[in-house]
Amino acid sequence: MNRVDLLAAMKCASGALALRDYAPAFASFFFDGERVCAYGDEIAITTRCKFPVQGGIIGKVMLAWVGACGGDEVESECADGEATLRCGRSKITLPLLPSEQLIYEAPQAEAGICFDAPFDLLTAIKRCGSYVGDDPTHPWRMGLTLSYKDGAFNLYSTTDAVLVHARADNEDDESDSAYETILPERFVSLLLQHAQTNSLAAIRFGLGWAEATFDDDVVIFTKTGSESKPSAYEDIMGQLFDKATFVEVESIVSSLLFMMERVAKVGMATGQDRAVLGVRGRSLSVTLSGGSASLMDSLPFPGDHESIKVEIAPSSMLAILPHVKEMSVTDRAVLFTGSGFDAAIAALVVQ
Repeated sequence: MNRVDLLAAMKCASGALALRDYAPAFASFFFDGERVCAYGDEIAITTRCKFPVQGGIIGKVMLAWVGACGGDEVESECADGEATLRCGRSKITLPLLPSEQLIYEAPQAEAGICFDAPFDLLTAIKRCGSYVGDDPTHPWRMGLTLSYKDGAFNLYSTTDAVLVHARADNEDDESDSAYETILPERFVSLLLQHAQTNSLAAIRFGLGWAEATFDDDVVIFTKTGSESKPSAYEDIMGQLFDKATFVEVESIVSSLLFMMERVAKVGMATGQDRAVLGVRGRSLSVTLSGGSASLMDSLPFPGDHESIKVEIAPSSMLAILPHVKEMSVTDRAVLFTGSGFDAAIAALVVQ
């Protein structure tokens, strides 16, 4: 098989390899002559690959060797539980795992709820994907909470300082389908990464699993969480947004983004991860003080506001700001709305 094509297929599937080599099968590429599959116990990725081997080969070793070879073709010979591979003048022999050790089985074609070309859903996932918690004591934060009912997807993600809600409507669905789950952060990251260069063709949700299929025939599968709490998120967002007064900020978003980037960079350089954001009259300001630097930035802000000052983490705003249309500063949070999403940046301290 052409070395470049084999390398590309393995790189694509490598995102599913187990992060730790606690089980050889979870750290191996499995070939069947038509496709290659990697399954790390939670995530599976399969793609086209006509490498004439039946079985599994340790992923990181094979990936390193194929990537370092200079020949055009990779040849294989399998016997007695070993695979001998040749490329140019290089030869390597590796253990060959039986195909039966791949315990991943793709869902049946008719299983689950399938949505074709869900572009609005992909956009919603992008809005939430930058804000996923990493605290294992709160597993329901370590991914995207997804709820589907009444023909609409609602997604929620949160860190300690940020809560994001995004919505995607599915006008073609007239059924009574309903579904709730948590999409793991690693699945979300792999999905968004592959979607940068390939179109998402369909996504399916089943009991305890989700599967995304792309137009290049790459399939990304994941087990999903069961401790989803969409109603809790809905309650929190309702409490924050119901009485907030918003102003249109599209005209100043670029200036606001530059200001927050500047404050965040100075804060990182001086070891300060918090700043005071304030509105008063027709002005918005951000102040960074303490440590080795004192910084104050301001810009005109639409409306006429009473004085409010809250302590926030400037870096938490950077991913969401480019998509913002409206903004509100309250004594509990800095709130944003945009096309199909809402976001709340928690006030760490009210001053």
